[in-house]
Amino acid sequence: MLGANLRQLVGSYASVSEVCRRLGINRTQFNRYLSGESFPRPDVLDRICRFFGVDARILLTALSEIQKNDPVPAPQFLLEFFGADRGLADETPLRGGFYHVMETDPGDRPETRHLLLFARNQGSCATVRAFGPVTPGATPASRELRGLAFRSGATTQIMMGHRGATGTRIYVLADGTAPAASARMGYSVRPGANACDCRKLELRFLGQDLRAALGVARLARS
Repeated sequence: MLGANLRQLVGSYASVSEVCRRLGINRTQFNRYLSGESFPRPDVLDRICRFFGVDARILLTALSEIQKNDPVPAPQFLLEFFGADRGLADETPLRGGFYHVMETDPGDRPETRHLLLFARNQGSCATVRAFGPVTPGATPASRELRGLAFRSGATTQIMMGHRGATGTRIYVLADGTAPAASARMGYSVRPGANACDCRKLELRFLGQDLRAALGVARLARS
């Protein structure tokens, strides 16, 4: 997503060389950012964001959506169905900002999947966006996940899916850790045609820490 956003931002200038010169970034290195081959260091990302007048959401969110000023409407029909009638959805499910998501296979040879997730607090719920790990043939569009986080019973639940409602996954976070805690524990479920993939889950709150967010983005690509 970063590469696509940068290509769009650069399009309003006379040339890529001009942008590189004004940013003080080597053209070859900047081309790697444009292609999505690599991510800039936090200080370089901050310089890029300041130059184009955007923020760190360009890592995960399409530029057209960042530039919208209207808030995302809360889907009240879902909130009422999943707990608002009991007053639970009045509590903030997730703080806004970046999260490091770790899904760990509980088997004999644990394997952990890393995702970078961004939550946008809507008061009684939160909209979320994440990108799954890089796999052969995967594109940014096929890796993208979007969903909704809400409070229900004694848990916070996050429901996400890929475009076209494929690859659905559900995160369930226990109330043992408060929403304000830096780490939330629970489990993830990925329903399949014949079975469900269940994994241990940990969400670590990164806030607007660009260095940490970039580190997770690199992990997700490995």
